[in-house]
Amino acid sequence: MNSESRVMPLEGIEPGLELAEDLVNGAGQLLVNKGAKLTDKLCESLKNRGVEEVCVQVVNPAPGLEEIQSRLDKQFCHTEKTETMIAFKAMLERFHTREDR
Repeated sequence: MNSESRVMPLEGIEPGLELAEDLVNGAGQLLVNKGAKLTDKLCESLKNRGVEEVCVQVVNPAPGLEEIQSRLDKQFCHTEKTETMIAFKAMLERFHTREDR
């Protein structure tokens, strides 16, 4: 799994998301530290302070087997179906679906 930071409206935030950066007000005062987990109570407090959006860490799950196979099919659609290419594609599929990723 990988993650990325994304600015999202506070109104639709799911509890449990983590702030990707320090949250400061217009005067530069720290409101909440980077890494803090957002709770319903914290979101309500931030709304009361006029905060409309926050930058959060969003975890992107690893693609499933069907998604990986679909991507590989697209990448290999113009290659010859030789034993070597078939074996190479199978090796890539195993690599992308291994458990330690």
